[in-house]
Amino acid sequence: MEKNDVMIAFLLGLGAGAALMYFLDPVGGGRRRALVKDKAVGLTNDAREAINAGAEDLSNRAYGLYAETGKAVTGKPVDESGGSTNVDDTNSDETRQQQQQQRAAAR
Repeated sequence: MEKNDVMIAFLLGLGAGAALMYFLDPVGGGRRRALVKDKAVGLTNDAREAINAGAEDLSNRAYGLYAETGKAVTGKPVDESGGSTNVDDTNSDETRQQQQQQRAAAR
């Protein structure tokens, strides 16, 4: 073993021993362990909230892109359910019948 490897192993052992002594101390170790646990739980909750917020943002952006694309293609705004709205389509029944006839003729 090289001299540097021995020194690194010694320092790691020294650090591990000090950490064990710090957390396993019969007087204050319980409080310290509880504090570390609370910090870990808090960080986990913060990470979960950040991931959920990012996922919701990504979902909203994807829906916005879908709505803008749908509006550009059809010329009609897209409603919340994902379909085109009939804002200015006064002949929607006639248009639907024409589309059905065109589909039937294409078969």
